[in-house]
Amino acid sequence: MNDENINSDLFGKSSIKRRKIAEKILKKRLTDYYYKLPEALNVEFSLKNNWETCSSIIDIIGELEIEAGYAILSGIISEPDNHEEMVIKQAAKSICRLIRVNELDNSKILEILKTTDNYFIKEGVLEWLGYYKVVPEFEEQKLFIEMCFDFGDNKEKYFSDPRYGLAAACAGWDLDVCKDFLEKCLMINDIPLNYVAKNSLKSKYVKLR
Repeated sequence: MNDENINSDLFGKSSIKRRKIAEKILKKRLTDYYYKLPEALNVEFSLKNNWETCSSIIDIIGELEIEAGYAILSGIISEPDNHEEMVIKQAAKSICRLIRVNELDNSKILEILKTTDNYFIKEGVLEWLGYYKVVPEFEEQKLFIEMCFDFGDNKEKYFSDPRYGLAAACAGWDLDVCKDFLEKCLMINDIPLNYVAKNSLKSKYVKLR
């Protein structure tokens, strides 16, 4: 596929073609096109705003850690009411990969949790913890648990439990910090949450949904 075809798919009117070419850029690591993905996302927002395509491109921006995508992801986080739930969650999950100072400093991640009341932003941050098997330092582990221990207790019935990612991440955390939290997760009527919590109590990572 030549440059003209890639650009045509990235910036054309077809949401499906945009999603597929973004996935190809990820799969084949076409580095020359990384910086164009945030531009393509803006095009998607300006046209159909298809949540599936938006979420996919946002996920790819995070996976490839494309710094040029920070501005648009930050904009989604700043004004979540303008976006679909899945887009908000994916933006939060992806931006964590762009703002983390280093593997032992998650202060900016914790700041997001402290400063937002948005359910899906918080859930996205916790999914980032679980899907990327993040292991913060001991004191940060305590903060994550304290801040999210009760998060989701009053969720709407059709929502999955937002602590799924946090419970999954706990497989690599200090059991003294997360034991009470994981045992609480076992008491919640949510099968996926129960599954990851049960395995995390054994310090065992599992394949996530």
